[in-house]
Amino acid sequence: MESRPPPSIDSGDVVHEKGTTAHDEEIAAPELQGHDYAGEDQDEDLEPEIHWKAYMVIISCGVSYASLVWVLVTMGLQSANVVKSVGGGAVSVWIVNSSTLVAVVIAPPLSRISDAVGRKWITIGMALGGVVGCILIGAANSIGMAVAGGCLCGGLIALQGFYSAIKSPRDATGQWLKDGSIYTAVIANFVEGVFFFPFNTFVGTQGALLYETEPLKVGFFFTCYFLPAFVFYPLCGWYTKRTFDAKGPLVAGYLLFIPVMIGFAQTGVNEASQKAFYVLAMLAGIAFVPAETLLQTVAQLAVPADLIGTSAALGAAIRTFGGVLGVAITSSIFQSKVGVNVPLYVAPAALAAGLPDTSVPAFITYLAEGDVAALANVPGATAEVIAAGAIALKEGYAQCFKYIWYFEVPFMVLALVCVAMLSSLKGQMNWIINRPVEKITYKHGETVAHHKETARAA
Repeated sequence: MESRPPPSIDSGDVVHEKGTTAHDEEIAAPELQGHDYAGEDQDEDLEPEIHWKAYMVIISCGVSYASLVWVLVTMGLQSANVVKSVGGGAVSVWIVNSSTLVAVVIAPPLSRISDAVGRKWITIGMALGGVVGCILIGAANSIGMAVAGGCLCGGLIALQGFYSAIKSPRDATGQWLKDGSIYTAVIANFVEGVFFFPFNTFVGTQGALLYETEPLKVGFFFTCYFLPAFVFYPLCGWYTKRTFDAKGPLVAGYLLFIPVMIGFAQTGVNEASQKAFYVLAMLAGIAFVPAETLLQTVAQLAVPADLIGTSAALGAAIRTFGGVLGVAITSSIFQSKVGVNVPLYVAPAALAAGLPDTSVPAFITYLAEGDVAALANVPGATAEVIAAGAIALKEGYAQCFKYIWYFEVPFMVLALVCVAMLSSLKGQMNWIINRPVEKITYKHGETVAHHKETARAA
């Protein structure tokens, strides 16, 4: 039998009896891995063949991840329409925030448990909770019922880290704990949450208030966001696999974010701004690709193999927590600016069109609420006055959105600094499979023994 070299002291592994290390036992332990193939001899430089079972795991995780993203996006995008049906505009932000808070609370402990006992049934249970939550929101006849549905959807959103861990095939050595990459990745995940979740909320809100009123047309803004992302996701993965470079795409993504957010802040209510809004949404979709994929990769490669699920959940949880804070802060900013800018723009326009002074407060209230019936009963609110007020209302809202987009810029600069500090992935990414779902075979009929023999001879 081939002798095994002693473990490196620099590896950080604890040496056990018979020359094994704590890391070896974690990888080989069948109770942790849950597969008969987990103890097979592997070579980190030998690329295995990927068979249909592995592809099925990846596809199923991808479809499931798409469903949770769809739920998260539509809760923010369609919350205004939910409010139109059931009321409760003052607390509508909690349709989204309730789900993200639940995800923050339950993701880390459940992921740590899953590292020890397996992820299958925990994943199924949380996904079923999300299904019930979606049904509750769809059937809601009160804002409380919609928020309760959002809470149940939190289990589905908490699965972000689970899917990343399940799809992660390579061994994580944990060397980055020494240079602080795990902490850098966690901070970057937090900052990414601070601006992704408000972006998710306010892109749809701005589209609905300034440009379109039909839900399908409002949804098209997010279509513009996702279409280029579908192209750049595989390109980003291909580049990272070939170069082991995560820093480059992350830096490029955050550099693109800054002018995109400034561009959003400059949009107004005219037709040119609406066209620019579509383009900016597409550029944002491209910029988000590295952040949404590579930050999880960085976090998983920064910890030992038995903590992959925990690190993935920690990244997802801290990102979601950043999102909760980001949405709360930006919503507060937006509401405070609406209270100032809407009267500032609407009142002069309505008075100039012939509205009596005494009718201004009621006119502004009903116009902002979209209460057409009450608006028609306001003394002096003619069709000309209402038309002038509607245009001014959009201009007032446009001023409010500027504060949201400018608020995001400093956080993007902070994220840019964080990812610029990351170390190279070389030496961290290899071909060791932590949880094989089938017997491992290698390309061109290569074997581990033959590969080692060839390497030793060379």
